[in-house]
Amino acid sequence: MSEVASVGPADEPTTRPRRVELAKQGRGRRRARPSPAEPTAVSAGNVGFVAGLLGFLEDPVAPARQDTRPEPNDATAPSAPAVAIESPSSEPPAVPPPPARPDGTDGIDAPAAVVEPVWDWAARGEDVDPRPDDPPGRQPTAPDHDLVLELTSFDPQRRRDALRRMLGERLTGATATAAAVALRDPEPDIRHLALQLFEHAPQLLPLDSLEALAFDTDAAVRLRAAALAGRIDDPDVVLHLADRLLTERDDAVLETVLASVIGVSRSVGLGETHVDGLCRAIGQVAVSHLGALRSGLQTLAASLDAGDLLHRLGSHDPDLRAGAAVLAFESGTDTALAAVARLSTDGHPTARRYANAAVAASRAPADVAPTTAPAGSSTDLPQARGETRRSERAAPGEAELTMLPGLVAALGDPDPAIRDQAGASLAGIDRDKLLAWMWTQSRHADAAELERLIDAAGRLEAAEIGEPLARAVLRVRSAGDSVTLELAARSFEPLATVASRWQGSDNPADRVRAVELWTVLASAGPAPLLDLLDDSNANVRLAAVAAVVETGSDAPTVERLLDLIERDSSLRVRQAALAALHASSPAERVTAVRIALSTPHPDLRRASLDLLGGETDDEFHLLTAALADPDGGVAQRAAAVLMERPRPETLAVLWSQLRTASGASRVLLLDVLRNLDAAALRRLGTQAASHPDPGERIVGVTALAALGDEREVSRLVDALGDPTPAVRLAALEALGSHAGVTALAPVLAALRDPEPSVRASAVRVLADFEDDAAIPHVVGALDDPAPLVRDAVVEVLGRHGSPQVAALLLGHLDRPAHQTTVAQLLARMGPAATEALLARIPDADRTQRIVLLQALRAAGITDRLTGELQAPAPDVRLRALELLALLHHTEAADSIADRLTDPDARVRALAATILGDFGDDRAIDCLRAAFGSDPDMEVVAAVERAFRQLVTDE
Repeated sequence: MSEVASVGPADEPTTRPRRVELAKQGRGRRRARPSPAEPTAVSAGNVGFVAGLLGFLEDPVAPARQDTRPEPNDATAPSAPAVAIESPSSEPPAVPPPPARPDGTDGIDAPAAVVEPVWDWAARGEDVDPRPDDPPGRQPTAPDHDLVLELTSFDPQRRRDALRRMLGERLTGATATAAAVALRDPEPDIRHLALQLFEHAPQLLPLDSLEALAFDTDAAVRLRAAALAGRIDDPDVVLHLADRLLTERDDAVLETVLASVIGVSRSVGLGETHVDGLCRAIGQVAVSHLGALRSGLQTLAASLDAGDLLHRLGSHDPDLRAGAAVLAFESGTDTALAAVARLSTDGHPTARRYANAAVAASRAPADVAPTTAPAGSSTDLPQARGETRRSERAAPGEAELTMLPGLVAALGDPDPAIRDQAGASLAGIDRDKLLAWMWTQSRHADAAELERLIDAAGRLEAAEIGEPLARAVLRVRSAGDSVTLELAARSFEPLATVASRWQGSDNPADRVRAVELWTVLASAGPAPLLDLLDDSNANVRLAAVAAVVETGSDAPTVERLLDLIERDSSLRVRQAALAALHASSPAERVTAVRIALSTPHPDLRRASLDLLGGETDDEFHLLTAALADPDGGVAQRAAAVLMERPRPETLAVLWSQLRTASGASRVLLLDVLRNLDAAALRRLGTQAASHPDPGERIVGVTALAALGDEREVSRLVDALGDPTPAVRLAALEALGSHAGVTALAPVLAALRDPEPSVRASAVRVLADFEDDAAIPHVVGALDDPAPLVRDAVVEVLGRHGSPQVAALLLGHLDRPAHQTTVAQLLARMGPAATEALLARIPDADRTQRIVLLQALRAAGITDRLTGELQAPAPDVRLRALELLALLHHTEAADSIADRLTDPDARVRALAATILGDFGDDRAIDCLRAAFGSDPDMEVVAAVERAFRQLVTDE
């Protein structure tokens, strides 16, 4: 039989059917196992039985392919010695192995040559043909026709007699092929007799028939078949027997199956693949059945390699892991027990049970004998072999401490037996070492691990570890809420003691932790949190408010939150207290908003409006009142809430507020009204524009302008002739928002209005028109006698830096009344205007020059010119020097002195001249150096003149 590549225990389980894999590895001879619900025996009627064999009779050679092994008296092999049979009822004598054949084989084909029916493979859609080719010179053995007729007779007694006669004869290939027919007989005793025949030569038993008998309805037949399997020297039989461990429920048959496995493993040995399959099967056997097989399992474990079993404990296959755990446990060595104990958190229940049993066994005294407890009791767990246990109970060492994670994990096992045993084992461990280990584990435990540690601490009544566990609870909770963790924490009473101790600490950080811990221990009620709401530290109060939001609030808590909104010294605490009332009753929310709107904090007032929905009258009145808030953000938020939930009376209330609103509040009110009902706003505005009351006419003009409709421009223009200046002013401001569709003439006429405020407004509106035709009129308003109008002109023209405006302003420089204003405007207009100012300096009189220089300096022109001294173009540097000299900007003397080394001679000469004119004796050293080093005689002459000028001045 060819060797098969082994599959390591840690490999992932394949998704292909195992039989396909076995077939590809040369072991695919086994027929598909029949369903347990259908007995393998033929139906009770002999007619059906015979009909099923008609194909066999028509082609007698085909069934012989079930086994290609030659008869012992085949001509190609020496005859086997005869074996005496004492009687049909006697025990089958030992059959000597067949003599060696001339080709070196044992005269029996390898079991891999057994054929699986082709149609079984075709039905599964596999592309593998499991039937190996017949070896050269081997032909299937035809059955004995007469014997077949006897065994297929309608008369059961005749079939029995034929089998009894065969018991006294030697079983050959031909008679074995015929006898295999009786293995499918509908009568159990006939199948039993047929199995007796093969006890003389188990190597001739067809393995597909053996597998079918494993599901026989008669337990005696299954038992005899299992016993026969153990006498077939083929390791692949172990895979068949492993399957039997999964389906068999009869303890006697199970013991026989396990004994057969042991027999095969001792006679021919097992490969890794066979051990894997055996472990998987054992891992799926019920624990109650494993208890009945303990003796056999211990024997089997002793025959297997201990290192291989421990290696399989790390497999990704849970069944393989569990089976390896069973066998490793039954091996009973300390190393194996320690390894199995680490599986206490395994996902497989069998692995967990044996892991906890290993923990208990590693600490038990040696004189405790292994026992099997009744199923379902708290001791229904395996126990290790007595001879491998410790001689006496000792203090926990390293080996015992490595089992602590398993014991703690077992406290959360769904099996109560495992939980009870784990609790009892923990109670017997040295307390100091156990608590030290729990403290260390709590520092890095996740939620599930921490739950188990708290459970263990509760069982041990370990109040001294309360604070480390409390810190761990807060750490895990901050990373993500765990409901089950909080439930576990509430069951551990020492945590409440820790929270009280932290609450009384002088350290604010401890008191914050107390708040968080009281939040976890919600069963303590709101009293501790109420006390912490009065804490002197704002961070503690803030944490307590957050806890109230999480745990819920009652009437005293609401009262305390309202007090915090009104009086707390920390704005953060006030805002948090306000947010904590989002889920409170409408009346409580209204009270909170009323308090917040009375505070001087705009952010708090704005946030309070989020608590209102506008459904009740109180909420609506608070929202409308907030529209007049001096903070625009508060008013806008109130408007947004009103628009989200409009009421029938909203329009009338807001319209009435327009009379007293001003500025941004009026604009906001009009925006809300337009969004609510634009048509209604037009009607109200039209009516108000013709009202006898000037205040109503102002409201009407403003409302019509807010509509943004071109059709309303004519009404606004008509309002420019209103006898009341305030109405005319409102009309001008309204026309500013319609600059693109308003004629210029009516606004220009307003520049001659007798009211200065109206003329100033006209200047601003004309600037908004962005019409070049209006610029001369705006500039001309500089001659207005009212400072209010002239200031409006300066304000408007300062935003217009066009050359046209600059040219118009330059014309006003000759007017002494406007020189200063015009110069300042030009200086603010940027490079185009400042160049014009610089150009006017040489021709300006002394008074004009002073005004121009002051304006240019105020505009920062000197800084720009100083920077241009570093320009790469010599002409730019030269002009910058000229202008700095013109402005007499002595603050730039150092930068000018640097130009004495300029590569351009003109620049050096002008720099020397300017330094002489500035009269700053600090330039003497620079001029002296330039006099002695400059190669250009004109520069030297300029330096000499400047030097003499400074020396003379000195």
